[in-house]
Amino acid sequence: MPELPDVQGFMKYVDATSLHQTVNRVTITDERILKAVTPDKLRAHLEGAQFTRNDRHGKYLFTSISKGGALVVHFGMTGSLAYGDASEDLPDYSRVTIEFENHKRLSYISRRMLGEIGLSEDPARFIERHGLGPDALAPELNREEFVKALTGRRGRIKSALMNQSIVAGIGNVYSDEILFQARVRPDKEVNRLDEETIANIFDVMRRVLSIAAERGGDLERLPSDWLLPHVEAGDESCPGCGGKIIKTKIGGRPSHYCPDCQTE
Repeated sequence: MPELPDVQGFMKYVDATSLHQTVNRVTITDERILKAVTPDKLRAHLEGAQFTRNDRHGKYLFTSISKGGALVVHFGMTGSLAYGDASEDLPDYSRVTIEFENHKRLSYISRRMLGEIGLSEDPARFIERHGLGPDALAPELNREEFVKALTGRRGRIKSALMNQSIVAGIGNVYSDEILFQARVRPDKEVNRLDEETIANIFDVMRRVLSIAAERGGDLERLPSDWLLPHVEAGDESCPGCGGKIIKTKIGGRPSHYCPDCQTE
């Protein structure tokens, strides 16, 4: 599932391709991808308008519209974007396509239909209404607030990191990397972690997500001593100690860790 670094990459992609271009036509090939907006309303709000800027909160992309409000994009499990010539064949699984007056088009792709597209008059209200916690890279989220939010909490640390109401943007993939670099087992109970360990998880979280976001969430561009490139390549050896990477399930989600390196 696209997580904060991936959505940061999508944001940069829209910045580079689609800002300040007048929308000529909006084509919706599957209305099920729309959330709390009708096809007619989406077309009316976008056609003749321009995208003026992009913002991100957690896994959500907010693209401001010159007519007011913002296009809200969530990428679900398999969502992505593709920009190209309007005369070309659409990519497979294109659900919404936005054509511009410069004869280019931006397609929202979702193979498994688990993402969503909608409109919001006020992204801040949208974030509050959906119960999202602070963005994991937001400047206003500091170590002290993170420690306070987690200290004494019930449940496993991996599940806590993935809880979007605590901190927004982390999913199954990057929670594994954060905990690997913090040397904490993903199945560790949060209430058994001391404040120093939680503070270290915060510092690692900021470092991991910042580096990954700079690289657009491209796992092939991540450092070779990280866990994720090894998992992606099917390599079962730990990049830290050479031991065997264990695959298990936590909260019904697949999880990878090194029992020799992650001893906390």
